[in-house]
Amino acid sequence: MPRSYLALPMGSITNLLLLLLLPQSTTATTASPPVAPSWPSPLPRFPSSWFGANVKTYEFEDPNQLALLRNFTQVMASWPELVLTSNFSNATAIAIEDATTLKSLLGPKTSVFTYQSMWVGAGYYDEVWELMQNPEVYSGFFVPPNGTAGATYDGYCSQVQDGANPKPPVNATTYPRCLGYYWNWCNQSAIDYYVNTVMRAMVADADGTPYNFDGVFLDNTDGFNPPRGSNISCDVKQARLNVHIELGKMFQKYKKWPVYSFSPSLDEVTQIWEAGVGFTKFYEYFVPSEQSMWQLYNDTELGLPTIVHAPTAVKRHAGIQFEDALAAFLVATGGASHSYFQYSAANWVVDSSWKFYDEYAVNYGVAKGPPTQERYGPNSTGVIWKREFANGATVSVNCSSWTWPARAPRGWCVGNIAGGTTNSE
Repeated sequence: MPRSYLALPMGSITNLLLLLLLPQSTTATTASPPVAPSWPSPLPRFPSSWFGANVKTYEFEDPNQLALLRNFTQVMASWPELVLTSNFSNATAIAIEDATTLKSLLGPKTSVFTYQSMWVGAGYYDEVWELMQNPEVYSGFFVPPNGTAGATYDGYCSQVQDGANPKPPVNATTYPRCLGYYWNWCNQSAIDYYVNTVMRAMVADADGTPYNFDGVFLDNTDGFNPPRGSNISCDVKQARLNVHIELGKMFQKYKKWPVYSFSPSLDEVTQIWEAGVGFTKFYEYFVPSEQSMWQLYNDTELGLPTIVHAPTAVKRHAGIQFEDALAAFLVATGGASHSYFQYSAANWVVDSSWKFYDEYAVNYGVAKGPPTQERYGPNSTGVIWKREFANGATVSVNCSSWTWPARAPRGWCVGNIAGGTTNSE
């Protein structure tokens, strides 16, 4: 059973006080998750997750890449798969082929996901391109800046430049369908089309038979915010939440699990669950800080499945080491079912950024109990989180708002994993 949601720690605690994080709260207990993920928990294996993309070929067509993927317990294929070589078209069918083939090759113990943006309607999806070509028919489906022409997103053009080294360069002139328009979630007709046409085509065939993969990662889900001066007006927060709920219900009908990349409040989590929708929360660019560890611990205690994507160089977190983020994840989640960890070395959407670390081969198992906190230093500003695991490992995370240790910038924590057997099965 999920526990109550814990309030963030307030004020300092006496030096060297060992504090047990009890399942108590100053807030009301939220609803329980209505459903669980359909694939088996990876435990006792470490829940390693991969999230890459290749603009030239499918991962399964590269023997070395496929061999790497077999090590992970979760595989998420991102959007650029073959879109360049297909002239930015037919992306729904490409995503389906990619995800179903990977699922077949990797087997039932590896959860497999494909990708979609919940903020940008990309022209390389045929279902979206039809709207972009007929603005008079689908008036109001996209967000116009200042009430005039459609607002465009060109990130899908620029993100494939280095990986494919194309000639001519990828831009809106050479590849018009690399552009995207921002969805207008104040328009219920746009929501209906997105859920029941664009996304429905990705998860099941025309007869309603679900495709054989586990779910979809929904990107940029908190990005909807109509520009100032536009004629679009609604309760933006509620509109975003409604899309999550309607999409989640459709997914569950076709046995697909959603990964939402927005950061829902406790009230929003409750509303989604009370609507009967289960989902995974994605922590993008997770920084091992005391505040983020409390948030992840709280989510875990609620029973909310999570995926933690640790920092990369592109987000200016070069001072945070791999073990820092891994230890923070272990201490906060304690080996919870369906909570996964990702770490990429550089540009996280490129296959070459991902490797299988030796620490992923360790079966830590489930934590023996809740984490503890030990306060120290001037005004008790330092804190050490610690948790012991089934394989005998002791995992600790040392957080300080002052200058020690030198490797941890202000507010960041240093992790350590000590002892334990390398395999707990």
